[in-house]
Amino acid sequence: MGKYTIDFSRYHFLCNAAAFFALDERFDADGGYIHVMTEKAEKGRKFEALVAGLAVMSQQGELMRRMEGHEKGEMLAEEWLVVHLMPGQLREAQEIVMATVARGVHCEDEDEVRDLVQEEIDRENGGKKD
Repeated sequence: MGKYTIDFSRYHFLCNAAAFFALDERFDADGGYIHVMTEKAEKGRKFEALVAGLAVMSQQGELMRRMEGHEKGEMLAEEWLVVHLMPGQLREAQEIVMATVARGVHCEDEDEVRDLVQEEIDRENGGKKD
């Protein structure tokens, strides 16, 4: 690992209901968290969503570990990530977030997460497709 590279393997990520709804509510005006992460979002919102997802899911993962009796570990903070996340790690970070969300909603891959987004959009539009 380089001097300015985040070692994501040190963190535990979990997309439980608390993480999912906190993120979805925060990005509700943008169509919800998954929508921001999978569709073209307003400039800066995707990065904000990525950082928020990493932080919230690492916090929930760590809290779950502690509840299971493991020793206290580290959690990521949004403020810290904004400073330390390098462009070369954006793809890895996005893959971590999307895989964690997929596991949380019991999907096999990102395409299934996109399908869930489309189902939600269709439901909100009364079943009409754009």
